Amino acid sequence: MKLRSAPQQLSVKSGRAKGEAKASWEISPNPDVIGCMLYRKQGKDDYKPVSGLLTTNEFVDKGLKPGNTYYYEVKAFDKAGNTAKSAPAQLTIEAE
Repeated sequence: MKLRSAPQQLSVKSGRAKGEAKASWEISPNPDVIGCMLYRKQGKDDYKPVSGLLTTNEFVDKGLKPGNTYYYEVKAFDKAGNTAKSAPAQLTIEAE
């Protein structure tokens, strides 16, 4: 079953330090939602989790390589194990 409260407005921007990306998103209040996880992929790879279960609406992803483009999505999880994912967002880390 699909969760109705999907994360919205996923934004990924360069972080304060080199090789960092700061992701933020919004999700409608829902008492059944237990948290979200941030996923990342590069090229045609599959999305892989880069965070644990988060109860906040932001996460800093570290260790990214300059000149590469990364794609992100956020999945919300509820108590019953249902999920809903955001639309993807992308970020290119500027080459040095």
